[in-house]
Amino acid sequence: MDNSHLEGGYCDEVQRLYQAIVVEGTQAYSPLDAARISASLFHLLPLLPVAEHPTLLRQIYFNQRRAHADQYHLDLLLAHLIEDGAGLPAVFGGAASIVCAYHYGAYRLVLPCLVSHGMKVSMLIDYRVAQAQGTDFADIMGRLCAVRGLPPENFRIRDTANPNMLLSLLRDIRAGYSVLVFLDGNIGSDRDPGQSDHTLPVPFLDATLHSRGGVAVLSHLARCPIVSVLAPRDSQCLWASRFVAQAPIVPGEEDRDSYVRRACAAMWTTLDAALRANPLPWESWRYVDRSMDLAQLQARHRVLCTDADPQHVVFDEHRYALSYENAESVLFDRVTYRLRTITPTMYGFLQQFRGTASSRVDALAQPKMTPDIWRQLITLGVLKAA
Repeated sequence: MDNSHLEGGYCDEVQRLYQAIVVEGTQAYSPLDAARISASLFHLLPLLPVAEHPTLLRQIYFNQRRAHADQYHLDLLLAHLIEDGAGLPAVFGGAASIVCAYHYGAYRLVLPCLVSHGMKVSMLIDYRVAQAQGTDFADIMGRLCAVRGLPPENFRIRDTANPNMLLSLLRDIRAGYSVLVFLDGNIGSDRDPGQSDHTLPVPFLDATLHSRGGVAVLSHLARCPIVSVLAPRDSQCLWASRFVAQAPIVPGEEDRDSYVRRACAAMWTTLDAALRANPLPWESWRYVDRSMDLAQLQARHRVLCTDADPQHVVFDEHRYALSYENAESVLFDRVTYRLRTITPTMYGFLQQFRGTASSRVDALAQPKMTPDIWRQLITLGVLKAA
């Protein structure tokens, strides 16, 4: 069968996205999203130079848009999806399992891959995502089932905000449904993680994350294994990717709380390793801060005023971003995720200190610069000793 028309259509779409986003930079995140992503990179992967963040942001956005395009080329992409990993028997072995996926790489192929194997799948999804993409998504999955002669009821959508969700999922598992959850999707909730009874701290990259433990609780109650899966792309072929299933996380003889801690740590470890190898395919950079322990991270960057009134200073490009957006001058603090609107006069003043040390005497001679404002800039670390 000649698939050249499929390959050509997908290649054209990906190349168009790459040209528009990476090369031309005409499509990108909003200024606020860009600042938040930069701050998360700053905290979680501190060895990445801040100067490289703008380039990385384009790549991250390109990967996000490419993942969205994947679902419209399922015939081609599923045919070139290589399945491997120690957890494949647990996923495709016939018994129900909990499949833990992430918004990484070709992640939109995970559900179609499971359903194409004839599995019955109950997928957890946030109601806001369902409202924005639900109709389109249901149409795509309905066509997939029709082409493959599969019952449309082989997949179900469960709302993560439903108070009876755990009971519904237990019933699904007993009815032979595997549960698909995108672990990093729940961290996008606006709910305060500290208010959840099933939230616990887990180490993640160079920080601590507040993770919900509901998936692990379900696994313990149902005595059902959790299999973490990743869908990295093949660097040698534009339309090829892999479905990599990690070794199952199986409930043992330990009590529920001990198992939940062990399972959550293991699920996040899978993503941690992938991001250390390549952070660019991860879509969730734009909201991971909602579940990070920011107090812990900010404590690392408290300004130590070894010189409370330095004679020569420079703008701290590592911590702060200075930009002009939507006719407003803004100063963004990567440590606190705080965006401040500043006056044009202050914007011009700080511009003079970017990359070039200036003296205290020259600074205080600037229009509207007072000793009090000077001390505040030093205390906040906007200006640091040169």
